[in-house]
Amino acid sequence: MNEFVVNEDIKISSSWVEKMKPIIEELLNGWRIIPVEGEDNIICKILDMSCGIDYLMTSPKSNIVTGMASRVQYSKNYRTFTVRKERESQSITEFDKRKDAILYGGLYPKYTMQAYIVNNDIDGLAIIKTKDLIEFIKCGFAEEKQTGMDKIGQASFYVCEWDKIKENGYKIREYNK
Repeated sequence: MNEFVVNEDIKISSSWVEKMKPIIEELLNGWRIIPVEGEDNIICKILDMSCGIDYLMTSPKSNIVTGMASRVQYSKNYRTFTVRKERESQSITEFDKRKDAILYGGLYPKYTMQAYIVNNDIDGLAIIKTKDLIEFIKCGFAEEKQTGMDKIGQASFYVCEWDKIKENGYKIREYNK
């Protein structure tokens, strides 16, 4: 994917997250989110590219700051979190970054949010602790899929169904239209 397409995708996704901000902040019990992804400074670029943090989260009740990863999809609401496992390019994926950061005490997004936009409307959104999502995958509960052969830059990814996550004892915070 070329840089222009990536930047446009980030802009569109960011605009949707901005629209979802009241929903996200309510699901997070009042924590505020501040964009990192797409911001033009070295700290934001490191948080985004190396740590996978798309938004900083600040607590109105304390001085705690943490992070959130976000994914917005423009299709039907599959009620899943998707996490890239491998890329054709062999570049490091979200799964490896987060797994290693958790294992070695690195910086990673405390929460992962996935939203679905259908017919230009927010159709569903869920938030999970990233540590729980990675554990769910490592326990073998996630399904593995491959991008369609028509896509440039093949990748495999884990599909983590919201209901299956809950059935296995993990907590998610969910908004449905």
